[in-house]
Amino acid sequence: MSCERSRTSWCAERGYDGPAVPAWAKRMPSPDSEVPASPVELADVIDSLRSTASTVRETGDRMILLARIVDGDVPLATRFRDQV
Repeated sequence: MSCERSRTSWCAERGYDGPAVPAWAKRMPSPDSEVPASPVELADVIDSLRSTASTVRETGDRMILLARIVDGDVPLATRFRDQV
């Protein structure tokens, strides 16, 4: 009798469910497999989110400059060039 078979029958004889993989365990691809890092179906969503993140960063940079202007950290001209 194999080791796995003997454990299974020992558990069954005593009313135990026997060995099982926990529900939280997930199967991971082997390191040499050609599985992409993220599902192919999400590629467009990921690209869109990256674009949005770039836009948010640029807007954040502009808001920082605006905050510096409001705080008086950026010197501004008191008149326009064409005014005398």
